[in-house]
Amino acid sequence: PAAGNPGYVGDLATAGFVSDLGPLFDRYRIDLWISGHTHANVDQQIGGTRLVSNQRGYAREKVPGPAFDPRKIVEV
Repeated sequence: PAAGNPGYVGDLATAGFVSDLGPLFDRYRIDLWISGHTHANVDQQIGGTRLVSNQRGYAREKVPGPAFDPRKIVEV
């Protein structure tokens, strides 16, 4: 699943904060996947999995995706 910052595609530093764990979605039943340090915010459904990332980012960084929400709550 694509949860990383598209501005880093092809950058060698991407391996430090994004991994392709898509095969796990096919092998295991994962209802909710919460992540951080991807330099992008997401709240999306991929198959039966809800993928959520809600991060503020660095002071001068424009984080792609939905804006950081300090009041965001995800019920499990």
